[in-house]
Amino acid sequence: CQSALLTIAGSPDAQCLNPTGLIPLLTTSSNTSLVTPFTNWLQGACAQDACTNSSLSAIVTNITNGCGNDLAGLGFSNDSVPEVIAGIQEAYPIVRSIACLKEFVNLSHHFGV
Repeated sequence: CQSALLTIAGSPDAQCLNPTGLIPLLTTSSNTSLVTPFTNWLQGACAQDACTNSSLSAIVTNITNGCGNDLAGLGFSNDSVPEVIAGIQEAYPIVRSIACLKEFVNLSHHFGV
């Protein structure tokens, strides 16, 4: 699964999620606050173009294919992949809008928009 996630992170489909920005989140020691690395990741993700339905579908499909055994241990089956993809495609624009709203407010303040 780790190999699959690394491959996905390097794929063009995943760039809309700023995968390289997740590295500091994953490598931060347990004694360090996650606020700054999370904020930096979010700023980077919001600066990217939004993910398309096609890229979201590819990401989910690649995760479910590459991590099938791990996900099966959690009760996930490949039969539910279409439903998961549809749910993510429906929720992503709303979640992204909310998550990036702060960024828009900050940018609009700086540029007088």
